[in-house]
Amino acid sequence: MSNDNVLLFASEFVRRELGEIELNPASLAESLENVGGFDRQASAIVKVFKKNNVEKIVTLAAEFKISLYPFSRGCNWGYGSKLPVNDGAILLDLSNLNTIIAINEAHGVATIEPGVTQIQLAHELEKRKSRYFLDVTGSGKQTSVLGNALERGIAYGSLRVQQLAGIEVVLADGSTLRTGFGDYENPVLAGLYSYGLGPSLDGLFFQSNLGIVTEGELQLSLRPEKLVAVSVSISQKNLKVFVDEIAELKKQVVIHGIPHLADRERMLSTLAPLVMDDVGIDLGKARTMIEKVVNADWVLTTSVSGSKEIVKYKIRELKKRVSKLGKIYTHDFDQPNWKKNIENVFLKVLASKEQQFVIKASEQLRGFHQGKPSDAGIRFLLDNTNKIVDQNAQGFLLCTPLAPLSGESAESFYKLTQECSLFYNVQYAMTQNMINDRVLEAVISVHFDRRSEVETKNAHAFINAMNKVFSSRGFYPYRINIDQQAERNEKLNSLNTVVRKIKQALDPQGVIAPGRYI
Repeated sequence: MSNDNVLLFASEFVRRELGEIELNPASLAESLENVGGFDRQASAIVKVFKKNNVEKIVTLAAEFKISLYPFSRGCNWGYGSKLPVNDGAILLDLSNLNTIIAINEAHGVATIEPGVTQIQLAHELEKRKSRYFLDVTGSGKQTSVLGNALERGIAYGSLRVQQLAGIEVVLADGSTLRTGFGDYENPVLAGLYSYGLGPSLDGLFFQSNLGIVTEGELQLSLRPEKLVAVSVSISQKNLKVFVDEIAELKKQVVIHGIPHLADRERMLSTLAPLVMDDVGIDLGKARTMIEKVVNADWVLTTSVSGSKEIVKYKIRELKKRVSKLGKIYTHDFDQPNWKKNIENVFLKVLASKEQQFVIKASEQLRGFHQGKPSDAGIRFLLDNTNKIVDQNAQGFLLCTPLAPLSGESAESFYKLTQECSLFYNVQYAMTQNMINDRVLEAVISVHFDRRSEVETKNAHAFINAMNKVFSSRGFYPYRINIDQQAERNEKLNSLNTVVRKIKQALDPQGVIAPGRYI
């Protein structure tokens, strides 16, 4: 892709009034800042404001042999943010396509564009007093709902990939595809039954570069009659048995959502900035304060829901199975003034001010179970002067392997990560999430100072090593970063071979996101 072609594309883009384009090198460099410390170059950034212009931009890119790298809001933190896999692409910013097109209140389906954020959709549902809510992730208020779903993101109660029930896609030739029943003459089933009739094509556009998704049908969650948050504190010695017990409760649907099991470092690194903000002390003192209070090696957070009778039964079953392994706390959202009740009950038992501050900080995270987006879960990524994650000095990378759900897998995740962290001299934090009744996901993050070349190099080496160690045991990642995508594309197996044939058929010029997973 030559500079001349980029300039010709830009000239025609402006002439046709397809949006805004940025070519200034300084502005591009600032836009390519990223929390992961990745190094990539882009030829330009184009912003699109009308959905029907995406087709025109793709056609124009093909005409001038330009590669486009689309992103919804650019919040793929820890994996590459908005950066392209390969240098030189033009970034296609879809964040201004942020219309909530429709909400089907009868069946709980939201039709949204890629720029729609978690907080935007949650507020709209709240304003409508909907029976349904958005099952949120902990990734922040301004993250894209559709973008996260296409990356197979994991929410607090479900897998986002399972919520998406039909998409609209612009292909490399400029044509538009609607999957499922979305393109039928009377599409009353659109968003209700994702498979349609005949081959189901939705899966081709998750973690791929076969098209640009411009609209999606998202199935929402029904608000239960009763919801109770549950946390369980355990020691390292009980990890294996505890995970096996929770797995059994998942199989029996006593626990319906996705239990999140956080290690001590995850708790400290998440809560410390919240305590710092609340108390007005520096981060080091906040962390020391929390260390005095949090004694557990692991803390599980989950929820149980249903009718009052069912919730009562579920809590009884949960306590029967795991009370011998750790301390159980329940938080009833439905009680009047529930925050005050929590304080009254727990603060009478807990004597110190430090414990009070930790409880108040923890409250900011419990709203996730109710579908309330928050930036509390990403506060640790921000310093006190810059509220943009990708422009902070704090570096952040992720490794997210999957394993069969068992206590043995949980111990393997812990032991292998511990060994690798000692070798690379990095501090990691881990959460283990039971994403269904068969699969366990580990979310392993490493923080580093992006201003330090040594720390950045060690962090990247650690994440790459972890992926190789886990993969050698069959614990493959469910998401990978842009460096790892480039490496993956060098490997051939039957799946990659077929997918490349599909890519060649749909996008022979490589217009859309070359190198992205394919």
